[in-house]
Amino acid sequence: MRPGGVIAAVTWMAGNRPFEPWSILNALIRELNLERREEEGTYRTFRSLPSAAALLRRAGFGQVHATEGVVEYQWSPDDFLAYAVQCEEQPLFESLDPPMQSRLVGLWRTRLAGLGPTDFLIRDAVGYVTGRRPSH
Repeated sequence: MRPGGVIAAVTWMAGNRPFEPWSILNALIRELNLERREEEGTYRTFRSLPSAAALLRRAGFGQVHATEGVVEYQWSPDDFLAYAVQCEEQPLFESLDPPMQSRLVGLWRTRLAGLGPTDFLIRDAVGYVTGRRPSH
């Protein structure tokens, strides 16, 4: 990064509430004895805003700022499933043969149908942290 350059990161804060549609997928993966590569379907969270800011300071950044925000989004079951298969869980689905892909999607769709609209509302804390590389 060039001197004076800015870094910005945003991710979920640790301790957010479980999101039932993901819990259902994780249960299905266990039930069907499927395996995820470690990087699939995982993300890193900030444990706390002070720890996120300290991470940037240890990396040599100055003018570090950390703030918390909230992400809220109401999914429809169909839009959530499409997003999950095509984006968030794409590596998992690409690793499966077509019959297993269809089986997993079908089972997931059936179980998602048992949820209500509030189960598809994500409202979780995110952390934003920025820092600037020293100019000299």
